[in-house]
Amino acid sequence: FGANGITGMIFYIAVVAAAGLQLGFGIEMFTLPYILLLVILPLGVMMFKEPLAHLVANSIKRNVVNLKHKTVADAAIMASDTMSEELLRKTREDLEKLNDLKFVRAVYGKMPRESYDKLGYFTDKEFVFIPITENDDNVYGVYFVSKQHRAMVDDIFAGLYFERMKMPAELTSPGRPDQNDKDKPKEKKSVGNFIIEGVIELFETCLSYLTNTMSFLRVGGFILSHAGMMLVVGVLAGDGGVGTVIVQILGNAFVIGMEGFLVGIQVLRLEF
Repeated sequence: FGANGITGMIFYIAVVAAAGLQLGFGIEMFTLPYILLLVILPLGVMMFKEPLAHLVANSIKRNVVNLKHKTVADAAIMASDTMSEELLRKTREDLEKLNDLKFVRAVYGKMPRESYDKLGYFTDKEFVFIPITENDDNVYGVYFVSKQHRAMVDDIFAGLYFERMKMPAELTSPGRPDQNDKDKPKEKKSVGNFIIEGVIELFETCLSYLTNTMSFLRVGGFILSHAGMMLVVGVLAGDGGVGTVIVQILGNAFVIGMEGFLVGIQVLRLEF
């Protein structure tokens, strides 16, 4: 929504294109619908970029959090169209085992993909492993075990090179806001301050568009200077003869050196 985003690009391209067509070809582009849709509307979006960005970010965050916090049972139901009947039944049976455990311990971590494939050999053991996410090398998940079988199951997962990790906050407190957010002071802005700051930032944005455009017009100046110097070289070289060749060679060398000198000045200006 900012000046360097899509909204800023739409505004800048609309203004430059309309100005170029009107000045170069006499085509009237700055009509009322054009100004409202491609000039005023982008400016308004850039002015209210912060609340719009927060709105979009919160919406995306809510969707991501809701997706992360879905229970495995919900995920199994949602994926039932692609899961085989046997796999779905096995998942539900594993979930039903949790109801039989009075004292449950959850351990989060990762294991190599090869070790995860070997979990099928331990179907008769008193634990349930629920994968959460995975990559090319590891599978991340949680295994649940009763207090009674804790030592045995821990040995099994240790043999599978299971590496314990800290339980992510979104798994331990789903749906709760980050505790750190409570400690952050929330800055409150009045409507008047917001409008004043927005107008000032909008003015600075438009001014930066203008100054940057004028700055890059120097490229056109380089083109004109090159054409002018080469025109002088062509006039001095004449129509033919040995002198023409010498003048062309020396003239081109002089033009190349001069333009390199000008470019060097511009590079130093941008660098320092």
